[in-house]
Amino acid sequence: MFVINKFKSVGTTLYNHKKKTIVGAYLLYLGGDYCNDLIRDAKIRNYYAKEAVKYGEVPCNGTKPRRLTVLVNKMANERKVYDKFKTNVLPLFNLAGIKVTIIHTKDADEMEAVASALDYEEADCLYVVGGDGTLSRVLTGIYKNKDGPLFPIGHFPGGNDNKGLLSLRGNVFKSHDDVRLYCESGMAVIEETVAPVFPIKCEISIPVKNEPTTDDNEQKEDKENEQKFEVKTLYSISGVNGGWFPMVEEHKQKLWYFFGIKRYFTYLWDGLKRFPGEIEVNVTHTKFCPGCKRCLQDVVLAKIEKKKFEREQNNHTVSWWRNLFGSGRKLGEKNHNSPKSIPKEPLAVNEECGIPADECIVSSGIDLIVENEIGSKGNGLNFLIGGSGYNRFEAIKDGWNRTSSGDDCFKSVDEKFYNEKASFKANTLEMTLTKMPNKWTQIWVAGEKIDLTEDFKNALVKIEATKQKFDMYLPKNIRLNLSQL
Repeated sequence: MFVINKFKSVGTTLYNHKKKTIVGAYLLYLGGDYCNDLIRDAKIRNYYAKEAVKYGEVPCNGTKPRRLTVLVNKMANERKVYDKFKTNVLPLFNLAGIKVTIIHTKDADEMEAVASALDYEEADCLYVVGGDGTLSRVLTGIYKNKDGPLFPIGHFPGGNDNKGLLSLRGNVFKSHDDVRLYCESGMAVIEETVAPVFPIKCEISIPVKNEPTTDDNEQKEDKENEQKFEVKTLYSISGVNGGWFPMVEEHKQKLWYFFGIKRYFTYLWDGLKRFPGEIEVNVTHTKFCPGCKRCLQDVVLAKIEKKKFEREQNNHTVSWWRNLFGSGRKLGEKNHNSPKSIPKEPLAVNEECGIPADECIVSSGIDLIVENEIGSKGNGLNFLIGGSGYNRFEAIKDGWNRTSSGDDCFKSVDEKFYNEKASFKANTLEMTLTKMPNKWTQIWVAGEKIDLTEDFKNALVKIEATKQKFDMYLPKNIRLNLSQL
């Protein structure tokens, strides 16, 4: 009787405090779901650990273990990315018998400098821990100082969106916060599953305000007439974005406390409160070529020879010891710096390759996209701009349609959204933005926001499909089905 009375009193208490009961039940549900996810993730890690240890048990037969250098961006994804890597992927490398060297960098500039200095003396392969911007800085450091990566590169999907990996393996990286994605990226390195990848080069000339000087009046006038520019060069496997939609995608990360509906809410909030209007672009481009002798062999060789010439001209910056005694490379030693991205087989010549297009594109909209389309021989640029004439409510609706299509959908699902007359494919393009809303003068390159300043009309954006190949560790699919656990 005492127990029955206790149950009655508990039921009465819960009934009298309905709001507290609902909140408590919801918190209890979240706690149970969290514990269930922990158990599931532990089982997933255990499965991949058994796969990795198979490679670690293979005898070396006198050969040295593979050397893997891991570059970590501490600031990526609010400093959470390294913890995810350390928990999910690093144990797999250790179980597979790979010698791992971890280098922490404090910012993107240091990441770029370290990547440019790595060679075969330090590593046999490279693994980048961070988002699209981190990988972009690594490629920038490499391509600025070398003809391309000397060894394959792996990428831990530690960014918020991972657009670069989505464009390459959408079937694998379409889900977010799935332990299997992290483990598969590590297993691709262990199993040496590589695929050819071609980056784009983005060169942005940003106007810089002239600083006041103490020269004579005539010299002042001459200096004021001379426009100064800051040139930023970035290499990336993902593309370039502009307009209202990438601004919303960036803002959604700050509204994390809305959990599963944060993207819906961000489109609603920014549509009502922060809808600045359209941007207008003026674009010239060269005709697209999927790959021929001219762009895959002749142009690449010319770039390499130019870099060699520039290095010889700057030889005075090298240490006096090397200038006096020459390079430290032994006679007969294989030159690992020789370009690997140039096809050896004979190729046909496309007469329209690199030829400027006849028309100049002038268009406006609220969503600007320059995609890096990667093919079997090379890559090209796919230019899209849309949303012209859209009001804030139509923009919100289009954003909600993207969200309902999945977290990996960053393009409009409406076929009529993008201007077909302004869409084209190209090898290179030059773009100036003739109209941008006040205080919204940014574009995004591989997720990195770049401000074109108030003098954006004088800024110039050059984008090039490099057609310079490098190998990247990419999983083919997700081998583990959750129903197997």
